[in-house]
Amino acid sequence: MRKDRIVLAVAAVWLSSTTVFSQESTAVLGNVTVTAPKQGALPATTVLTSVDLMGSDQIEDKNVKNSWELMGQMPGISLKSWQMGLESGKPALRAFNGEGYVSGVKLLIDGVPANTNSGNMRQLDMIFPMDIDYIEVVRGTNDPRYGLHSIGGNINVVTKQGGNYSDARLSQGSWSTTDFQGVIGRETDEFSQNYFLAAYKSDGFRDHSGTEKYGGGAKWFYRPTGSDLKLGLIVRSFDGTADEAGYLTQAEYNASPLQHMSTRSGADTDSRQMQNVSAHLDYAISPSSHSSTKIYYSSLTDDRKMTYPGVTYSVGSQNRNWNEDHQGILTTLTWDTSERLTLEAGLNVEKQNNQYQRHYWASGSAYAGTVSTCTTSRSGSTRYSECWDYTVENTGAYLQAIFRPLENLKIIPAWRVDHFTGSTYGHLKSTSSYSSQDMTDYGWINQPKLSVVYNLNSLNSVYVNWGQTFQLLTGGAISSGPYGSSLSSASVNTGEELGFKFNNGTGLDGRIAVWQQDAPDEIANLASAGTFQWLGSTRRRGLDLQITSQLSRSTKAWLSHSVQEAKIISGYTSSLTGKHIFGTPDQMSTLGLEHAVDEKLHISAQGRSQGGYYINPLNTNGKFGEYVLFDASAKYQATKYLSIDFQVRNMFDKIYASDVWDEDPNLSTGNAFYSAGAPRSCFVSASIKF
Repeated sequence: MRKDRIVLAVAAVWLSSTTVFSQESTAVLGNVTVTAPKQGALPATTVLTSVDLMGSDQIEDKNVKNSWELMGQMPGISLKSWQMGLESGKPALRAFNGEGYVSGVKLLIDGVPANTNSGNMRQLDMIFPMDIDYIEVVRGTNDPRYGLHSIGGNINVVTKQGGNYSDARLSQGSWSTTDFQGVIGRETDEFSQNYFLAAYKSDGFRDHSGTEKYGGGAKWFYRPTGSDLKLGLIVRSFDGTADEAGYLTQAEYNASPLQHMSTRSGADTDSRQMQNVSAHLDYAISPSSHSSTKIYYSSLTDDRKMTYPGVTYSVGSQNRNWNEDHQGILTTLTWDTSERLTLEAGLNVEKQNNQYQRHYWASGSAYAGTVSTCTTSRSGSTRYSECWDYTVENTGAYLQAIFRPLENLKIIPAWRVDHFTGSTYGHLKSTSSYSSQDMTDYGWINQPKLSVVYNLNSLNSVYVNWGQTFQLLTGGAISSGPYGSSLSSASVNTGEELGFKFNNGTGLDGRIAVWQQDAPDEIANLASAGTFQWLGSTRRRGLDLQITSQLSRSTKAWLSHSVQEAKIISGYTSSLTGKHIFGTPDQMSTLGLEHAVDEKLHISAQGRSQGGYYINPLNTNGKFGEYVLFDASAKYQATKYLSIDFQVRNMFDKIYASDVWDEDPNLSTGNAFYSAGAPRSCFVSASIKF
């Protein structure tokens, strides 16, 4: 393992990626075109520092089971890969973790909020690679546009809009995997329409891990000739089912990492349905002012049958059901007062209706006999279901200015405020008696922010940003509720970053940055398990390095390396002080190389490594989860309309654990449970342009 990481580090000295981007502090992987719109909200690339973009050419032809895996190519992104059916994994950044405790990342799809109540990212399942135009990652605390869940940054997945195309892709590969995706785009001067359809089926690389997923969507946008008004509607739907292979003890994993224990997880499954609809309105009020509004509704239903790791059905056989309905509106008003000053104001209102229930089955068998209900205990036991209904209402607003006192200096002060109300109604498994309580009144949460960019010349710039974000527990006003104990006040995070964006003018482009983020009162809570852990005062800090290069006319390369640390400065208990926050890898690296052999044949290779992490608050028993993986692909353009590609993932067939966790993170028992990462896999795909 150490040797592989040294190989990546040595390659880092000179390898890097694709396109040089003209924005002052934005780094790009692939080909991306983002221009400042004539109307609508300002794009992040023209306002914010520490922005990364990944274009569709790095996305649409990748063979991945889940779209969140695509983000492993991007700098500073760690991946938490559970591989438990539809609970597959998610990305994280800035030394937050993807376990579900505090992921700290706001997810948006076409600018529309897409997190679950707990901050999870299940709506990423609705998006398939061929429908993605680009992925935008904003790291740090200086973005005022979003409040809830945007603790360490945000990720916006932007899908294709407009254009004239008819494309389809069919892939076949390891474990009887079949993946079909089709996209259609039609555009006239006034009207654009885009459609998407996908179907995925695989037996899975572990026993009892088959998956079926179906997704579809449509986008319609209309702007009358000569009009200052643009209207749009986006609809999406997803339906998926999957078997869950379950976690393994260390002995079971060492014996056979791809097995599953039929006596424990042989009947574990998950079924999930999601729908999303959003209306979009952009209006040019005057030549110098314009507004943008998005109204959205999303729903999620999830029925998961799972057995608690490491035990038999007699103890842990249960159903976990989520039902969430979110609706909201975001609106911005932008005013170009002069060449030196632009003002933008934004307002968002979101309302959530959420339900979480955990039902327990009769002991001694797999999901058979009598299951507990909200009012009836499990047969032969006093264990009732856990039943929770909770609402969350969030109102947020921001104001930011883009001020250019000098041609080569840009100053962006901003201020955001958020307010929350809501209520919780439900009970724990020890009783069927309901209780209710209003959500903690946090008052108006103030979040000042400031960014400064100084252009040394037309190609190089330095930047600094500072800002505050917040953490709160949105689902649990009751101390025994599904999300643990409430924070009496929001935990306000303060972050700062110093960076240097460079370009030598001949194809070498990069960025280096140091950052730090402090929180006075952090809680790690796992919504799906009803557990939480008070941490105390925490500090996250790190170093990010990104280099991109056009080595020759036919060869492109890229590299990124991030070192990060997340520690408890002053623990909720003295035993936690000085400990590392669990579930947070200490480094992430990526590298890649693309080469055009000729006009028809292109080959590429990518590498990705992730460091180890502790699995409980007291950091006992060492670190887990290190890996170094390499992929390779070849693409042949057979005709103008047909291309064939061959991809190998984990080409050296490394055996690694994609996830390791402690069954009870409140303790230091060292009961580690493992989920295996995918072994070497091969896929052949045909892409057709009609």
